[in-house]
Amino acid sequence: MTPDLMDLVLEQQKTALSESFRLLQGVCNIPRMLRRAGHNRGFTTAYRVVYTEGPMRLLQFHRESPPVWAEPLLICSAPVSRPYILDLGASRSVVRQMLATGLDTYLIDWGSATAADRGTRLCDLADRMLKNVVQLIRNRSRMPHFHLMGYCLGGTLATIFTALYPSVVKDLVLMSAPIDLDGDNTLLKAWANQDCFDVDLFIDAFGNCPGIFLRSFFALLDPVRNLYSKFGDLAGRMHDEEFVESFVALQQWANAQVSVVGEVFRDVVKLLYQRNLLARGQLVIEGAPVRLDRISCAVLLLTATADQLVTPLSTMGLVPRICSRDVKSMSLEGGHESLAVSSKAHQTFWPEAAQWIADHSTPRTGPWIRPGESASGRPEFVFAEKVDPASKCSRESTG
Repeated sequence: MTPDLMDLVLEQQKTALSESFRLLQGVCNIPRMLRRAGHNRGFTTAYRVVYTEGPMRLLQFHRESPPVWAEPLLICSAPVSRPYILDLGASRSVVRQMLATGLDTYLIDWGSATAADRGTRLCDLADRMLKNVVQLIRNRSRMPHFHLMGYCLGGTLATIFTALYPSVVKDLVLMSAPIDLDGDNTLLKAWANQDCFDVDLFIDAFGNCPGIFLRSFFALLDPVRNLYSKFGDLAGRMHDEEFVESFVALQQWANAQVSVVGEVFRDVVKLLYQRNLLARGQLVIEGAPVRLDRISCAVLLLTATADQLVTPLSTMGLVPRICSRDVKSMSLEGGHESLAVSSKAHQTFWPEAAQWIADHSTPRTGPWIRPGESASGRPEFVFAEKVDPASKCSRESTG
């Protein structure tokens, strides 16, 4: 046997042994993966519930030291999924990115609807309940303004609130938020078409939107990936403990069933997806028109290039409709969940986004109320009434 042939044989044996060892590591990881799969993870960052209203909870996350910035951050999660996708693990947590930046961070967990909640409307979430939460946060922080971030449909709620009460929002950050749905060519928009889906009949029959319906619906948006190929990826990386842990955590989140309030679901389908009233300037909340051109604060738009649930075009549809002069957009390669959990997002994308919020913040000088402490005795801030004057940019454009 020649020396070259001998080297080739030895190299092949080395590769075979290395692959066998990798597969053995994967097999040894199976019991650990099953144990983790049986554990209900939820949020990985410590928090305290500081306010409740129906199934909705307001969480304030624990900080080891007082916040650096005076304005608090409120994260408005999507009412169609569990919010801990934003705090899935120590290295894949939007919440921890915000805490590390020095922000006093709150999050709205809308909870899972029961029969007692079926009469709650979209206007209740976007106006009354959000307003109650914001009032509490403003009183606790002693600041008239706050940072508002919204994920997916939570971003739509945050946008509506900002249009109704523009003077209290310091800046608006949207993560894959559906805004303009006219040109949206996703399967979600197609299935929500009134010719294909009778939402009135559906909600009249079920009362609330069952969690199993949404879970199956989201899985079918990309059936090959969600039902087959992702498990092939797992089989090839069973030796990678970090990947396995992230995979299990993400599957737990995806399989968690959240029932959505029936009337909220009806409003979202009919008013937003079928009639696109928000983008057209025709949405009315508690008698007040939602004018997007009243939004003049700084805006950061975060999108994912391969998002099959909310296209970047839908989120970017906000830009021509608002008065803001400070608008920044950032795009990440990946799908809908990638914005929140991908390692690439947390290496470069989120540090840059967090720095943008910090650059729009005021250094804190006063006292800070920790989670669990009361804000009683502090003067309350008063909300301006919802009025509909011509916006500044509208007056300038018509002059």
